[in-house]
Amino acid sequence: MPDDSSLGIDLFPPLAETRSQLEKLAELLQWKDAPQLRHWQEALQHAEDRLQQAKVRIAVLGAVKSGKSTLLNAVLGADRLRRGAGILTSIVTRIQLGKISRAHLRFKSKSLLDRQFQAALAFLQSSDSSLPSCKLDQASERQSLLHWLDEQPAEEDTSHFSEERAFLRACLVGYSEAIGYLNNSTQVRTWSGEESCHHQAWVEQDSRAVFLEDLLLEEPGWTWQGTEIADCQGIDSPNPLHLVQVQEYASRSNLLIYVISSRIGIRQADVHLLRNLYQLGLADQIIFVINLDLNEHEEQADVDRITEHILRDLRRCGWQQPHYFMFSALHLLLQRKLELTTREQKQLEFWQDHPVSQMSANAWKTFQEELHMRLAHQQSQTLLAGEWRHCQRLHRQVSEFVERLQTTLSAETLDWEEWQSELQHRQRYLNYHEQNLRYTLKGGEQQWKQHIDYGIRALFERQGGKVWSSLDRFLRQLELTQPKDNFSPNIQSMLWVQEAREKLLRWVVDEINVSLLPEIARLCSEITMLVNQAVEPFFEALDELQHREYKLQSKLQNDLVSSSENPKVYWQFPEIEPISFTTTMAFQTPEQLRSWLLYGQSWFRTLWRKERNPQMDFHQQSQRELERQLRENLDFDVLNYQENLKYRYLWSGTEQLLETILVCWQEAARGCQADLSSLLEQLEKLRSERKQLIPLLAQWQNNWGKLVVRLSPE
Repeated sequence: MPDDSSLGIDLFPPLAETRSQLEKLAELLQWKDAPQLRHWQEALQHAEDRLQQAKVRIAVLGAVKSGKSTLLNAVLGADRLRRGAGILTSIVTRIQLGKISRAHLRFKSKSLLDRQFQAALAFLQSSDSSLPSCKLDQASERQSLLHWLDEQPAEEDTSHFSEERAFLRACLVGYSEAIGYLNNSTQVRTWSGEESCHHQAWVEQDSRAVFLEDLLLEEPGWTWQGTEIADCQGIDSPNPLHLVQVQEYASRSNLLIYVISSRIGIRQADVHLLRNLYQLGLADQIIFVINLDLNEHEEQADVDRITEHILRDLRRCGWQQPHYFMFSALHLLLQRKLELTTREQKQLEFWQDHPVSQMSANAWKTFQEELHMRLAHQQSQTLLAGEWRHCQRLHRQVSEFVERLQTTLSAETLDWEEWQSELQHRQRYLNYHEQNLRYTLKGGEQQWKQHIDYGIRALFERQGGKVWSSLDRFLRQLELTQPKDNFSPNIQSMLWVQEAREKLLRWVVDEINVSLLPEIARLCSEITMLVNQAVEPFFEALDELQHREYKLQSKLQNDLVSSSENPKVYWQFPEIEPISFTTTMAFQTPEQLRSWLLYGQSWFRTLWRKERNPQMDFHQQSQRELERQLRENLDFDVLNYQENLKYRYLWSGTEQLLETILVCWQEAARGCQADLSSLLEQLEKLRSERKQLIPLLAQWQNNWGKLVVRLSPE
């Protein structure tokens, strides 16, 4: 991210240099096809693959027009991000490092799009029987429905249906263009190089953005390997689902950058999200950026006044001493862009002598340094910890092998038998401990899954669990608005469902998710710590063996699963996208309620004919019936989410973690064994050339040692 190359330090292990040095060693020893060298090369490739999958995440948050996209464009040095409106605001745009610019757009599957389209259509048809049916793949029916939407005015009573109308219209207008990208499963369309800017046409218009599920940009201007930064839009949207996606991504992020416009300040949408982030336990991970509008603030005193006002509002949201920076994202973008329009050039020249511009530039530089420091800490402490140790172990294995080779070449006689005997001794111990590690992981897996079960049951217990306690409180507090005079039971019922749906979603976003997401993170952390405690002695055994301290059996045989009280956490819980309770609720419960209203409204008509005071009784009976229907549907949704959370996320993540650990241990163990196949004849040849070879090996060892120094992330 930083402009200064000195700040763009590559914190990853020097894998490419390591691979290059191994190739030089093979050439030096004329040993290119040796099994041991192939193993070390494969181990490096596996480590690189794992690092490519893992990410340190940065979420850029803020209200509409606060400057999020401008800040990210300034980072990239080009106008790569465009913001849309309406439905688009639910998309989180992610940016990762790439060799060239690429845009990956993931489109919805046809089945998902059809379900969403028909649900919105049925919802509107329940209030107006004249609304024609429509199948998206029928051009004539699309045209007929679009004509109806254009001709039919949105009456006051149906104002709640505007979201469904907008969704239907966007689908109808853009379907013919999007059909080429729609399939029975999700499909990804990629544009590369100069064509990568084509993605902007899809994210700027609702009639195209409605077909998208995800957007990922790869940019060479993003200088942080292993880091993903995301433009999280949607906190202003009236649709709670948009805020859900923002909170979910934020809860999985390692660092949050919250952008506040100096011109607008903190709005109600900011207050809402900031309070939720504070309750999610993310306060220490947030850096605030006050995005200065240089056209609005001509004096430092004006900037100071605006800053104090913003800080006062932040204190009200829970931040007594917020960590913040002030600079102009637009000024930075114009300074970094390679090509400027005439208007942009004049704007940049106008700001050249601005009283606040130097302060902005200094703050930007400090911000870069702060960001560099935080990312370095996150990568070394979380993302890279296990892989660093793995690479350190490989480097020690190669160093030991070369040192032993130098000793052998320097000796008057070849101690081949002693070396071979030592390796056989080593192999027996490694086989013994691999078997014990397998037993430990197999037995521990059952215990760790039981720990997950206990934690999940505590969260979802019908009596006393956090989820149901919160939902019961919502149902008790749910109050439907009184119907107007001369109301239509059919339309009023739909309005109440819409009202209940919105209140339910907001309750889930603001109450349940805020308490549930930290509990899920706590469970993951506990499982990670327990697993690390169990496997740490086995990796220590590898290190001791490498230092020729053959006391492994006495160390582990007394208590194979014993552990130190506070081990360092080397292996992290896998990067699996958590299953959203809110999304499950949003897409299932409302659809079931809509079906109930469409096909089960006979009790409404019966009530209408029998009761003498239909307005009051209709309201009371509807309240009771809607609460009953909500409770039945919530029973299903909570159980479904509970099972998915356990099996698809926590259990699956634990299994992946154990598999990764076993593979890494086996790779390290094989590296210790030093496969000497076909080496005996080669050694005799090397001994005849030792006068020339030994100095070259010493030089190689010196270069290798420099890599070892770089393998110290601390």
